[in-house]
Amino acid sequence: MTDSRAIFCLECGSENVTEEVSEVTANVRGRTVVLPADRHMRCGACGSISHPGKMADQHLEAIGERIREEDGLLSVADLKEIRTRYGLQQEEMEALIGTGPKTWVRWERGRVVPSPQSDKVIRRIAEDPRYLLQLMEEKGVSNETALGVIEEACEREVRTHSDAFRASPAPERQPVEVIVSSVLGRGSEVRKRLFDVRKAYVDIDATIARHKERVPVDVEGLARDLGISIARDTRMTMGSSGSITRETRPTGAAGFLISVNGREHPHRQRFTIAHEVAHYVMHRDRIGNGITEPVLNRNLDGQDPIEREANAMAAELLMPENSLREAFAETNDAAELARRFKVSHESMGWRLFGLGLTKVRPRQN
Repeated sequence: MTDSRAIFCLECGSENVTEEVSEVTANVRGRTVVLPADRHMRCGACGSISHPGKMADQHLEAIGERIREEDGLLSVADLKEIRTRYGLQQEEMEALIGTGPKTWVRWERGRVVPSPQSDKVIRRIAEDPRYLLQLMEEKGVSNETALGVIEEACEREVRTHSDAFRASPAPERQPVEVIVSSVLGRGSEVRKRLFDVRKAYVDIDATIARHKERVPVDVEGLARDLGISIARDTRMTMGSSGSITRETRPTGAAGFLISVNGREHPHRQRFTIAHEVAHYVMHRDRIGNGITEPVLNRNLDGQDPIEREANAMAAELLMPENSLREAFAETNDAAELARRFKVSHESMGWRLFGLGLTKVRPRQN
């Protein structure tokens, strides 16, 4: 809407000045920026335009938005989201990136645009919490919220790469100690708070590896060494094999309890324990009040992604690939192999099929 006002043109002094919205070009540090719908005041006498009051702010914000679009830079919303994701203050972001006072404030208002170099640093902060941790150490920035977010991100990465969270470890992968060290690093004061996370997952891998050295695997001993209690319940129905729940022990310490259907065959009980150990390792945050296992899910071809992950890891725990391949070289009798590894014929059949040692696909129950 056009709004005529009795103001003077700063160029010629004419009072014939009106508000309009039209295309204008602006020169920003030698760069021409075209604004297709700029709101401004135009003099009817000399044709000059001006941006009084709030129009000046809107004009600068429009220029900034246009430059960000043309150069593919982060938007104002992106900048706010990245900063608040880590719980950082504007002055802390300025210290991390190495800009002057109030620079980030102007960036978030949209009136000033970060340089491509600054944009690259901000993107790396958003994508790599370890880089943020490095900058915080170098710049002397301490923020507990940010450290908590970094810690959670590091833990997720450790869990992703740790052998304990992979059902079929690939021989060519780096040892988990190397991977975790690269994730969390060593030696800095800030990283010391993450040591327990690293140690916990390294210890889990070491414990599992140690128990997999002897066949049949002592799966109950493995659970105990991981700090998990086991109880057999003969009152369970035949429709449920077991469950894993959180428990508070007599000492007051928190822990986990695997309940096993004591009415089932010992081999099935072993698989249930291994399956629940897998839930403990991979899905601890999902356990809550318990994950109960119906017997119908106890095959290695289940459709539920969580159950398939637990089944795959349980199979690797009870029938370690290296040990099974060595045994298969001696005999391809599935019944004999099941006896050696103390598993059901069904479990052995799925494991042999999964490793490509047999082309015979077990029948679905």
